[in-house]
Amino acid sequence: MTRATALLTIIVGSSSGGSATLNWTAPIANSLGQSFNNSTNDRTITGYHIYFGVNQSQVVAKLSSMVSVSTTSYTFTGLTPGTWYFLIVAIDGNGNESTNLTTVSKVIS
Repeated sequence: MTRATALLTIIVGSSSGGSATLNWTAPIANSLGQSFNNSTNDRTITGYHIYFGVNQSQVVAKLSSMVSVSTTSYTFTGLTPGTWYFLIVAIDGNGNESTNLTTVSKVIS
């Protein structure tokens, strides 16, 4: 990916009882218009890292493991009441994270 932005569309679905579900569309190209494929490691998506937190300018907590490339949703449970922020980045074959700067939020009551 050479630090190009992966074009991810993230939607935060319903929230109830301290949970929030993230849904996203797997990107087919980076911000440079280059299609993701298996011909080069820097243009192959191998999975996603999901970051989260309660401060929009510091969404730094990361799930302990990479989410599979075939996964396009994830449910957080045990969230305390308040506004939570989420960020998803794609991981390429070299282990580089995309520079997706799309942060979404959800109020947990």
